[in-house]
Amino acid sequence: NQGPISWLEGDLVTMVGRGRFLAVFYHEGTPMPDGTQRIGYQLTDATSGSLVSTGSVSAISPGSTLTWAGFSNDYSLMVMDSDGMLSMLASQDGANPVSGGWEWSPVLDTVGLRKSNDDSFWPVTCTDGKLVCVPLKGGNEHPDAVRRPVTTALGFRLPLARGVLVKFSALEDLQLRADLSLKQKKFVNDSIAPDDEDLMAEYDAMCAQVDKVTLKLFFDILKAGKVERAL
Repeated sequence: NQGPISWLEGDLVTMVGRGRFLAVFYHEGTPMPDGTQRIGYQLTDATSGSLVSTGSVSAISPGSTLTWAGFSNDYSLMVMDSDGMLSMLASQDGANPVSGGWEWSPVLDTVGLRKSNDDSFWPVTCTDGKLVCVPLKGGNEHPDAVRRPVTTALGFRLPLARGVLVKFSALEDLQLRADLSLKQKKFVNDSIAPDDEDLMAEYDAMCAQVDKVTLKLFFDILKAGKVERAL
């Protein structure tokens, strides 16, 4: 069955869907003086017809435009801008609020992975914490339609501040990404079948894994004598 039907607050840019979720992107207004697009979004549970989240796409770098949008295999909404920044719409508490519970988080800056200024990455999909993409060279904006493109997978890497404890950066990145995945898992479970015992067991197992990573990071920092950092 179709419905509900509602107006967008601006002209349609694009729309993507996966499973029961649909995301619609639209123009909120004219671009800013530096060319930065002003894009809004609506994330909807198309099965129930309920609005999950709506707001501005704050994940667009200055002077950039929205170049790709899609869902990862855990139903996280992802976007990439023309500057090569990949971002994720993350649930802050695992709940299902229409406002206040979602934020755009940068998960991968592909600029640092380029071998030259003319290189770029053509997004295909996001799965298991990786961006599957086609590397482009020589200023090409899209893969050659005649040849079968060769894809590569780039692991997510949060743009964290690097301090004196550089050796803990990888573990800290893993802990934060695991926490994002955990909250997304809770949101999806609550949307699909909140009382399903198998889904609850999967969530509990993920919680245990996140706790292990968090405790390891905590104790490693304590061993380094950085008590204030651990707390």
